Amino acid sequence: MKPRSIALKLSIPVLLGLVFLVALLLVIVPNQQQRILTQNLNSELESIAAALVISVQFAIEQEDLGLLGQVNGFMQNNREVSVAGIYLLEESGEQLVAEFPANVGLEQHLRSGSDDYLLVRLPFKAGGISGRVLVGSERQKLQANIWRVQLPLYIAFACLALVFGWIFINLNRGVVSPLLRSATIANRLGAGNLDVDIPIDSDNREVSSLTTALVELRDNLVAANSAHDALLRDLENQVASRTSELNQTLGELNESFNRLNVVLGAANALVWTFDRINDVFHFNGATEDLSNIGLDDNSNVTVEQILDKVDPSERARLVEKFSSYLLEGAELDEQVQLEVSNGNYRWFHLTGVPIQQDANREELALGSMIDMDDRIRQEQRIWEMAHSDELTGTGNRTRFTMAFDEAIQTGSSGTLMLADINDFKLINDTKGHVVGDRVLIAFAETLTRHLPAQATVARLGGDEFGVVTEPELTQADLETLFQSLKADLGGRADFGLEVPVSISLGAAHFPLHGQDLESVMHCADVAMYHAKQSKLGGSASSVFYPGMDAERLTRSALRTRIDRALNNSDLEIWYQPVWNDDSAHFRRCEALLRWPGESISIQEVIDAAEESELILRLGEFVVDEVCSFLASLEPHQADLAVSINISPVQFHYQNLEDLIKSTCERYKLDPSRLMIEITERTTIENAELAGKVLSALKQLGLDLALDDFGTGYSSLSTLHELEIDWIKIDRRFVQDINTNRNSYQIVNALMRMAQALDIEVIAEGVETDQEHATLRSLGVKVMQGYYHARPMERRQLLEFLKA
Repeated sequence: MKPRSIALKLSIPVLLGLVFLVALLLVIVPNQQQRILTQNLNSELESIAAALVISVQFAIEQEDLGLLGQVNGFMQNNREVSVAGIYLLEESGEQLVAEFPANVGLEQHLRSGSDDYLLVRLPFKAGGISGRVLVGSERQKLQANIWRVQLPLYIAFACLALVFGWIFINLNRGVVSPLLRSATIANRLGAGNLDVDIPIDSDNREVSSLTTALVELRDNLVAANSAHDALLRDLENQVASRTSELNQTLGELNESFNRLNVVLGAANALVWTFDRINDVFHFNGATEDLSNIGLDDNSNVTVEQILDKVDPSERARLVEKFSSYLLEGAELDEQVQLEVSNGNYRWFHLTGVPIQQDANREELALGSMIDMDDRIRQEQRIWEMAHSDELTGTGNRTRFTMAFDEAIQTGSSGTLMLADINDFKLINDTKGHVVGDRVLIAFAETLTRHLPAQATVARLGGDEFGVVTEPELTQADLETLFQSLKADLGGRADFGLEVPVSISLGAAHFPLHGQDLESVMHCADVAMYHAKQSKLGGSASSVFYPGMDAERLTRSALRTRIDRALNNSDLEIWYQPVWNDDSAHFRRCEALLRWPGESISIQEVIDAAEESELILRLGEFVVDEVCSFLASLEPHQADLAVSINISPVQFHYQNLEDLIKSTCERYKLDPSRLMIEITERTTIENAELAGKVLSALKQLGLDLALDDFGTGYSSLSTLHELEIDWIKIDRRFVQDINTNRNSYQIVNALMRMAQALDIEVIAEGVETDQEHATLRSLGVKVMQGYYHARPMERRQLLEFLKA
């Protein structure tokens, strides 16, 4: 239905309202008012008539009929009464005894115009006389009263009609017309005419807001139209660009297909399809090697022909994989060996992807076959390199671990052997690494030659070799193997060694002696250690048995006690003062670990701790205790220095620089008040690491001392390169200095060497006056031993220094 205009919607209720007002003014209100006034006048006439009856009754009872003459006066005082009369009832009929107005001729008057009056009649009876009274009012008076009442109402209705008209005119001019104009403008904007002029009506706030919104709408439409045009142009450009790219890509794709054909030929590859109805292959792109096995272009090759070319050891696996691929849609990704000539196999990478079924090719499968022989053999060579020792050609630790894990997984029993060359370090040091490498290669070749073919031989590090073989070797087998190794290596004269090469071999069985590599290797290592203890200068072998592990168990129990002692603070640090003849004072002392209440030697404690991380905890404990002690000294004792012994294991595995630096910072201690003592063994095992660690400690300000000097393999170059500040002459030379000329000469030579290198010397183990005197004569000024002071606890040291 077509919507109506606002003017029409407003005019209908206004017209209806005017019609209602006219009806109300001309019909309803006048009739209602006339009825009400008539009722009021009738009530008033009845009241007047009732009063007149009362007056007449009173006059009759007073027998004063002259009062009836007073009716005229009574009626003159009532403006609403036009006529009145009193009638008495007699035998001859009613007799008019009084009338109003006087002498009006009431009877004649009423007969001629009774409809012009509103009459009220009331009977009365008094003193035996009865009659009635009549009171009437002219209807013209009633109409005059009605007009006086209706005139103001007509005026009010006229004013109300004017107000309605004024409202309608203003609504039409102020609302309807602007809305119609705005609607027209909106229609033009909707039609796309954005150039329309929109005047803003400033006289009407609401209309002004509407027209302002239309202006904003027009501006937004203009902006949106511009943006749309720009977007359209951009889309057209993108479509053009994308079309160009697609054309270019299509060209490149065609070129790629051409290159793919070239690559397939260069890569010795082909694409195959398999007809599952006829069980035949169709090949495309076959190369020379593929042609040699009958895979020409588009040739129909049966499954049997393919299987005849497959390595017999791989046929069953390939049939299973290909069947699963065809029947279940499983992925086909296999490496197979195909015979390309008589007994000559090459590796191929076989892949397959099922084609989605459709009406034309519902029984086909698709795949590729690439000649991967060179790559796979290269990967095998890389694998061999990653799992073999470069020098000896045997396996490495990784291959050794894999062989053991594979043997354990199969559930079979076997033998694990560890073997090394006795005194190999001495061979390297005296004959050089070239000879040492020749010995290692010969040892590896000998092991491989005398072991079963399925055995795995691996170089685990240095001169240590490991062997994993299954099934388990008997005692007789092991003895035969050992004697063969001993004879072959001992009979070699091409190494240029003064003594024959000897070996130590330890064996353990799995799962008898363990089911994990660590456990079985430990047992074999215990057996090898046992063999070294009984080698008597030659080769020896040993097979592990449970009692052989007693020492290991003892060490384990000792480590548990050491751990408990560290946790319970049962260990203590004692101090042995060092005497200086020049100053005649004790200005230095050595920190010594003590375990009160225990009979075990501290060296045993250290040896056991070095087998685990306990040695690192012991090192932290000693450094912390010494720094705490030095920080607690009085200011006048601030020149006292303490030396700390560092074990080789601690030296190699603990960050000494961070440990000492952080501890000194915690106690606000100058690191120069500490001296580090290391043994010659520490510097020899890894000279490069020793140089780095000692250089870092020197940077902190610490002095460095070489302990037990003269008993190891130190050289002058070692002393120079490591920037050693002190050497400590071993107590064995000091104790024999007065009875053994060699000891005397060694100490004398050490002093001259130290003076030449500007290195300080401390003599250890000075216990007698004669030793002290002899050392003084050789120029030794700093001494340590029972002759000067015994080791003492912290409190005793403070009292000793005061004395």
